[in-house]
Amino acid sequence: MSKQGVNKRNVRKLGTIGNASQPSFYVTLPIDFIRALGWNSSQEVKIRKHGNKLIIEDPNKKA
Repeated sequence: MSKQGVNKRNVRKLGTIGNASQPSFYVTLPIDFIRALGWNSSQEVKIRKHGNKLIIEDPNKKA
């Protein structure tokens, strides 16, 4: 696959869930990323903001 194809596959859109007055946002993650990290469906993750980026990590995994 060309480099442009891989980059396009990794670009995702934000979606919304819930009522219009106070929605929650979601983004789908590429399955190959999830498998490489060893994550499972319904697994808890920690989300934090670092500058203008969001960091998603396993709260139970030690560095």
